[in-house]
Amino acid sequence: MVDLYGRAGLLNKAKEIITRMPYRPTSAMWATLLGACRIHGNIDIGEWAAEKLLEMRPENSGYYVLIANMYAAAGCWNKLAR
Repeated sequence: MVDLYGRAGLLNKAKEIITRMPYRPTSAMWATLLGACRIHGNIDIGEWAAEKLLEMRPENSGYYVLIANMYAAAGCWNKLAR
């Protein structure tokens, strides 16, 4: 469902699905939401998803690439440099 809403650009609905689930979201769910935020240029939800994702799997370098790609796609070069 997160992927479906994310692809449709309904990022707030995707976020709501994650926060209301009766079980702990997986890193794949956070990464899916982050990817949708990159596509649709929603940095606010993207940063929130990135924070949650890195809390779970800080050792996964691929997630840092996803975050960098989100900032680059949105033209947030100052945030990308951090």
